[in-house]
Amino acid sequence: MVRISLGISRRKFVWTAFGVVMLGGVVTAGPASADWPADQSFTITSVKVSGTCLSAEGELVVLKSCSGRIEQAWLAIDGTRVTRVRNVATGQCLLAELFDGAVRLRGVDCGHSGLSDQRWKYLNIAGYTDRGVIQREAYSRGTPSRCWQAFTYAGGPSGTGAVGSIRTATDCEMIKGDALPAENLWMLKPTR
Repeated sequence: MVRISLGISRRKFVWTAFGVVMLGGVVTAGPASADWPADQSFTITSVKVSGTCLSAEGELVVLKSCSGRIEQAWLAIDGTRVTRVRNVATGQCLLAELFDGAVRLRGVDCGHSGLSDQRWKYLNIAGYTDRGVIQREAYSRGTPSRCWQAFTYAGGPSGTGAVGSIRTATDCEMIKGDALPAENLWMLKPTR
């Protein structure tokens, strides 16, 4: 009886140690937890589309040349971990919804019912201190988390000067570390 118990305990220990080693491998290879800037506004800059920032144009959320204008300033309004993200100029929060066959971001009233299950977290990429992914918190088991992905408009800038926009993609959890494409990477910079 004691011998069986020891065998089970050893097996449990080996599996636990294996799990810790595997977990450690995942944590060091992929995104690591980070924080949104606390109690201050910030810009969200695309790594892929160099020199562009997330910008609010009414309800539209687009990529435009970084200008330091208030339309490009954002706040984490629910704290620094998992939060709604609000534009300083419009007072609207980011909502991801289906538009033209892709899930895209737009600005809505921060009390909008669609935001009840939409919170965003910023995750640093291992090996970098200045860039990470912006990922939607998954609220039900089995639902993939979505992360932001920058894209440019075919044919160049629109009449408003927007050069691209943001959609959400599900592949960001499958790709780790340096293999993560630049279109999934963002930099947060506090505004002065």
